[in-house]
Amino acid sequence: METFFRIAELLATAFAASWITRLLTIKARVRQENAEASKTEAGVKADQIQNIQDIVEKVYKPTIDTLEKQVKELRWEIGELRKENAKILAENEELKSENVQYRRVIRELRPELVPPEKPSRRGENGKKQPRRGNGQFKRKEEE
Repeated sequence: METFFRIAELLATAFAASWITRLLTIKARVRQENAEASKTEAGVKADQIQNIQDIVEKVYKPTIDTLEKQVKELRWEIGELRKENAKILAENEELKSENVQYRRVIRELRPELVPPEKPSRRGENGKKQPRRGNGQFKRKEEE
């Protein structure tokens, strides 16, 4: 009977050892599979990033380059137009001052040729309007 217990002990030990080995193997296999899955995910993400970069290079890069070129051209054109506008404004001021001088000369020589300067009607009307104590115009209902 003693041999029977020994055999039973040996079988139980072998059975327990096989289960412990199986559990350790399963844990190791799970870790290995998780590591492989992480590597695969990283590879897939790297491929996705590469695909996005390729799309940007093929599709968006030419558009961006074209727009940058247009912006550069427009900035140059704006600069040229501003220079031209400054020249025109300076010319305009010069012509205005010349006009004033010529009118003075003509008024002195032949005043009947130059019509008298008309005062602003706004100023004339404003002089007749009733005002409040603070200088603002009164409303019609306040009069």
